[in-house]
Amino acid sequence: MMVMEICSADFSSFLNGSVLQITALATIISSIIITLSYFIGQIISNPKVTVWAKSEIIQLIVSIFSFAFILITINFFCAIDMGDVASLFGISGIPSGTSLYEAAENYLYQTLYFSHQALSAIRYHLQAYTILGQLSSFICDLSTGSIGWGCLFSYSGTSGQPLGAYGVPLGALNVFFNSTMVAYMTTLSFIFVLLFVYKGFVLFLLPFAIFIRSMPYLRSLGSLLIAVAMSFMIIFPMILAIFSLTSNILLKPPEGAMNYLNEDIFPMYGGATAAGTSLAGSFAGAWFFEMIYFPAGSNVPAAIAFAAYAFIAGVFLPTAAMIATIASINYLARLYGEEIDLSRIIQMV
Repeated sequence: MMVMEICSADFSSFLNGSVLQITALATIISSIIITLSYFIGQIISNPKVTVWAKSEIIQLIVSIFSFAFILITINFFCAIDMGDVASLFGISGIPSGTSLYEAAENYLYQTLYFSHQALSAIRYHLQAYTILGQLSSFICDLSTGSIGWGCLFSYSGTSGQPLGAYGVPLGALNVFFNSTMVAYMTTLSFIFVLLFVYKGFVLFLLPFAIFIRSMPYLRSLGSLLIAVAMSFMIIFPMILAIFSLTSNILLKPPEGAMNYLNEDIFPMYGGATAAGTSLAGSFAGAWFFEMIYFPAGSNVPAAIAFAAYAFIAGVFLPTAAMIATIASINYLARLYGEEIDLSRIIQMV
């Protein structure tokens, strides 16, 4: 969990203190510059400067309203109870009193834990299948049951790998292990992005955006900063919170997949346990190891399904949220960067 929750009293004091004060200072400085430019245009009878000053006053008002809109939306998202929203759709698993920002955060943390479990299940099968597939045995000639008479007088027999078929799925398991590792690292990256947003660093872009938009030839840059702050404070957590409604279904391990998380079953090389296990295996055969690793049988389909769910929850959905956020930034930047036609607005009114 975050050290300073976005809906906490500490964050509110940070917002009403540092961010609001710097924004007010940027607004005052921008107003002074615009006002001085207007009077200079009047004194030197330069209509271009006068028109620019009038236009920038309107843009400054738009910037202030955008800042107010972000603050109102943050308070609104903090007031939303995602537990009640989930109950409206008959969805369980989200506690009551969970805000939208907390739901977005919980989704990424649950996905991270789910991806780690999927990694453990895939790695368990990889280790076991590698060991079982490489086990070899020597079958003596002239055998009667388990006794090979050919080895009593000479070393006569055939070498084989009785469990060599376990090496066949290793390629598929390696592919899904790599995809699950990508899911784990991707989810961790998105958590750091959300941490950057929830700490309020994005809000520090707003004062600079308000000031920069009032400067000549810098409106596009100021519009971009406002678009980044608005999209990451509103769009990104909102989409993740919507995805959290599916976590009770998507982040449910496949049946039987949770039986392969205990990797303590693999003996350490050179230890007494390994020596004892190898001695027992030499008498009982390769199937002795198979019963150790898979007493209830292996379940490769469940492990692969585990990895597939982790990839969808950890890569596909958060990436879709990020793509929507970037698209929103692109649209809002163009929207704020355009000139405001007052005559058309008056006609619409």
